Amino acid sequence: MWHEASPINYVRRGMPPILFIGSAQVRFQAGRDETLARMAERGAVGRVVLLPDTPHSFWLFDPWLQPTVDAVVGFLDEYLRLRQAQ
Repeated sequence: MWHEASPINYVRRGMPPILFIGSAQVRFQAGRDETLARMAERGAVGRVVLLPDTPHSFWLFDPWLQPTVDAVVGFLDEYLRLRQAQ
C-alpha cells in the first residue's frame, strides 16, 4: 500500500506540472526532493514554494493564505501559458 500511495512511483515523462507548497516544518517535506529529482530526470516540471515561519496547516490562515493563493495563481498562469505556446 505504501508503494501505491507514494507519488514518486507515478512520475513520468509528460505528466502535469506539480507545485509543492511547503511550510517551515521539515518533517512534512519527506520525499519532495527525491520526487523533484525524478521529475527533472524525466523532463517534468516541478516547482517549490516554501513559506518561512509557518505551521504545517498554514494555507488555511492569515497571513499565509494570500501568499499561498498568489503562488498557485502564478504557477497556473505560467503552466497555462506554456501549454498555449505548444
